[in-house]
Amino acid sequence: MVRAPKSTRASAYSGLGNKAAQIPLCALRSSTKRVAERRGDNRSMPNIASILKNEITRIARKQIRDETQDLKMTIASCRSEIAVLKKRTQELEQQIKRLMRGIAKSPSPATKDGEKAHRFSAAGFFKTRKRLGLSAHDFGTLIGASTLSVYKWEKGDVRPRAKYIAAIAAVRSIGKREAERRLEQLPK
Repeated sequence: MVRAPKSTRASAYSGLGNKAAQIPLCALRSSTKRVAERRGDNRSMPNIASILKNEITRIARKQIRDETQDLKMTIASCRSEIAVLKKRTQELEQQIKRLMRGIAKSPSPATKDGEKAHRFSAAGFFKTRKRLGLSAHDFGTLIGASTLSVYKWEKGDVRPRAKYIAAIAAVRSIGKREAERRLEQLPK
């Protein structure tokens, strides 16, 4: 038996008879490709490794999607809770500001002796001195303070001590004649 050269061997196509033995193998492959192209089937045999890789990737993505779905829901609920807490914090801060303003405007509490504590304002202090028609020196002498202290209290630079506030409150209730009489009684 005479063997055909390798290039013309077509053992897979043995059903074709003598014709198959005469056709080179590369010509057979190109003709089968042409037939496949005519049918619209131009796929080549897929690589098993790429199929496995694609399937593993698909399954991994599905598992990741399932696991991250719970995390996404948890994050969304946490964000909504944070928004509620921020709003509540702002409301409480505004309420604290309102209360602090109310405390600042409320009258002073009573002293230990049961007497009401006296308030002091620089503008009121100045008006009292002008109403009595006294100089800063005379007014300071009347309440027992220096002239410089009287000027600083009027400007609002300094607040008088408690003993002077009580003396200022006592002077507020007197008139011009009483203030002059008290000044005359004081030693010079």
